[in-house]
Amino acid sequence: MILLAVVIYESIHYFWLVKNSFQLWRVRLTGTKHEEHRGSSGMIAGMGNDPKDNRGKQENSNFYIWMLENQRQFLSGVENNKNQWEQIEDWVKGLDDQSTPGTTASVISDRFNNLVNVIDNQQKTIENIRVSASMHRFDNWYHSLVRSQSWRWVILDVLIPVVLSVSAIGLIGYELYIMDSSLDNKELTTEVPSYTCTVEVTK
Repeated sequence: MILLAVVIYESIHYFWLVKNSFQLWRVRLTGTKHEEHRGSSGMIAGMGNDPKDNRGKQENSNFYIWMLENQRQFLSGVENNKNQWEQIEDWVKGLDDQSTPGTTASVISDRFNNLVNVIDNQQKTIENIRVSASMHRFDNWYHSLVRSQSWRWVILDVLIPVVLSVSAIGLIGYELYIMDSSLDNKELTTEVPSYTCTVEVTK
């Protein structure tokens, strides 16, 4: 009985691992094929957003890595926008106060152009065709993988082994108790053999 339970447990564990491997493969479908190299996001000034991941290994390429790399660039762009706006506000105020040097129309125009370029790059990052195509697929398979691995850990790695262990210990203890009780009963019910002798009397 215990052997059958162990075989069933191992079979379930194996097929569940196969399922998780399949889900992990589906998550990796959100990656891209690229040359293995390490470094930053591979961006070149004026080249736009790199649709590839640059984490060194093909199996590590997925939508999450791509978003992580581009998030850093996007956040730095947001901070740059904030600084640009603050400078423009200071210069606009300087137009009213002619004591502030360098507040010419050409300087302000250059700043506005830089700001427009940064906003365009951020817009390209947000509206990249890969985002809308990969987001839904990645989220579904990633959350399914996480839930499946969590349930596998709870059921196959914790719950079933504990139940089988406790059951096996209980059955072994019960069998030992039965064997001990049967030995005691045999000792109590052992009959002492009786011997009879016959004496013949001859006259």
